[in-house]
Amino acid sequence: MKNIVVINGSPKSESDSEKLAHKFIEALNLDDSMNNVYFYKLVQMDIKNCTGCLVCKKTGICPLTDDMVKIKDSLKKADFIVFSSPVHISHISSLFHNFLERSITDLHTFEYLGKPYVNIISTNGSGEEEADKYLSKIGLLLGMVKVGFTFISNNDPFKEKMFTKLVNKSKNILSGKTVIKPKIKNKIYFYFMKMTIESNQEYFIYEHKVWKERGWTKK
Repeated sequence: MKNIVVINGSPKSESDSEKLAHKFIEALNLDDSMNNVYFYKLVQMDIKNCTGCLVCKKTGICPLTDDMVKIKDSLKKADFIVFSSPVHISHISSLFHNFLERSITDLHTFEYLGKPYVNIISTNGSGEEEADKYLSKIGLLLGMVKVGFTFISNNDPFKEKMFTKLVNKSKNILSGKTVIKPKIKNKIYFYFMKMTIESNQEYFIYEHKVWKERGWTKK
């Protein structure tokens, strides 16, 4: 049984980013008896704003009680992840950004190490590359391996070939035909974070504990 998790950060109902994410899932032609799809629309979820208290950096647990627990549990069990957001001022939406702020410790512990993911972006005309670049950096910090990205723009024709190529690559990964492997950037980010945590143990209290428990550092 494969678990596919979609995180959509649009504040709108039936937004372009949501529609494109649904189109992507439908194009995968998943067997419902063999796959579970969890589609999380952040605008409909109870996700409180990060207060910057940094309790999570000491305990690994956020003191805020809401739907983040359910979403993070799904992500940990996911076999494939989809990040979906509209472009807001050449960036991802504030809803998606808050979701990432609430995941701060995961960005330091490579919580989703080795999981394949795609970025799906919608825009009124520009900014898709900037949004994709940012989410790609987040993916690296989460330890995930990027499969690719696709986007839809109100000012440009939809790039069907780009979309189809991404769908086919994703199908091969989900079917096991393609084995996802960490890329050079994944290895660089892992090494960089290892050095950062080892040299700043007083600040990365929880993160250092996790890395040591996993045998990733001896210091």
